Amino acid sequence: MAKQCGPYILERTIEDVIFYKMDGKGYIRLKPVFPDIRTSPRFRGTMKYARWMGRASRIGAALYAALPKGFKQFRMYRAFVGEAMYLLKAGKTDQEALHELQVRCEDFMSRGARIASVIYTALDKHFKQEWMFWAFVEEAMELLKKGKADEEVEGMLRKCYAAEFEAGYDERAEFKHAVHTVAAGKISFAARLPAPAHRTIVVVLGGRLYKTSCLRRRTIRARERAPDG
Repeated sequence: MAKQCGPYILERTIEDVIFYKMDGKGYIRLKPVFPDIRTSPRFRGTMKYARWMGRASRIGAALYAALPKGFKQFRMYRAFVGEAMYLLKAGKTDQEALHELQVRCEDFMSRGARIASVIYTALDKHFKQEWMFWAFVEEAMELLKKGKADEEVEGMLRKCYAAEFEAGYDERAEFKHAVHTVAAGKISFAARLPAPAHRTIVVVLGGRLYKTSCLRRRTIRARERAPDG
């Protein structure tokens, strides 16, 4: 940078030259020139990925909008975008990627819903709530995506929730006993707690009912408070 000389220090911009003051001294520098990211060859790769992301986001939004209301969770939208991005990078057109993901999603959804309905129907009546059905659907879909057969998934869920088919099982007392700490809106479970994947349960803590999800992690957030009772 150049220094200003003379009794006066300018602090202004004249065309492409900036006059400024720092630590009581005057300096001169050229105005910075930033490349246009959209047209600069230096950012060609960045813009390629940006265009893929824009297209994948539209595909993900279309798939997410088609999900049943009780089943929607925002992380599913992010998962759809990621899958669409992978297909677009592989050379698929937007329509081809959307169609492939729709077929795949509908297949897993229909199979998961069939399995979930069998498990949900077998539950004791005082356990049945609509959000539990969608939790079973999500869990079944996760297992199906891993290549499990329908019969195998159904058997795994039956084994996992066998206690809830019995009228005498007190789930509230069991999970209250297993709770380790409750602080800052987080529920921390003791290490001995069985952790079925992607399950939604009701936990009673201090006389209040919390609807929680994802017991596969030891710490889960209360996402929706259920009415007391």
